[in-house]
Amino acid sequence: ESELIDLIEKLVKENIGGGNGFNFGMMNTPTSKYKDLYEDEDVESEEELGEDEVAERIERSIKGSLTDLEVPVNIRNEYVQTDSLGGDVVLWAMCESEDIDNPTILGASSLLERGKRSEEIGKEVVSTLRKELDSKKPVDHYLADQLIPFMGLLPGSVIEASEISNHSITNIYVVEKFMNVGFTIKDNRIEVRE
Repeated sequence: ESELIDLIEKLVKENIGGGNGFNFGMMNTPTSKYKDLYEDEDVESEEELGEDEVAERIERSIKGSLTDLEVPVNIRNEYVQTDSLGGDVVLWAMCESEDIDNPTILGASSLLERGKRSEEIGKEVVSTLRKELDSKKPVDHYLADQLIPFMGLLPGSVIEASEISNHSITNIYVVEKFMNVGFTIKDNRIEVRE
């Protein structure tokens, strides 16, 4: 157990603390620490990505793709130091709910990839979020697999997800092996029983 904790601490320190690259609040950019992993010389530096306004171009693409919804869109681009390689965009929607203090929040993400245009990344993440919204389900497929272990502690619990991912199926398998519960899946509805 002690070795596992040491390994986790090491990974966190290596990948979060004291980095020499940048990431934009919702996106990471390649860092100089990992540049030697690329054989191509066309890898952009953090400065080049900033000069190319990658985050700002993604933001404009997202906002342009959401204008028909006529809802407020708030996006934060933040540059921070990190050791991580690559990046992502995270987008979420707060939906009306009967309980005004507890709105439904659905999310989507898209990876920042070399060779993929910023505008394409923005449209991709909006498309994914629209699929989540169109499902009319209260749990997005990213959250569903994370809820499985907690459901294992609460036999009788039920969730309805937009999609049942392979991660959800894997988590169900693992939880059933560790706990005396069984899950059923029907029409994107996951239920746990003793």
